[in-house]
Amino acid sequence: MTGRAPPILDNKTLFIGFFKIGIMGFGGVLAIARRVMVEQWHWLTAAEFNDLFSLCQFMPGA
Repeated sequence: MTGRAPPILDNKTLFIGFFKIGIMGFGGVLAIARRVMVEQWHWLTAAEFNDLFSLCQFMPGA
């Protein structure tokens, strides 16, 4: 983990962000989610996104 402070997000920002990802993501949301969360809004670093994605793939039901 880096020493940077995590961004402070309100519920409205989170809702709008994931709503946009959801409506654009029919068939393959991973590339869109990565672009939005890492490159556009900087919610996660690339390494954090990769770690979380790997964990989600490992968990049952993924």
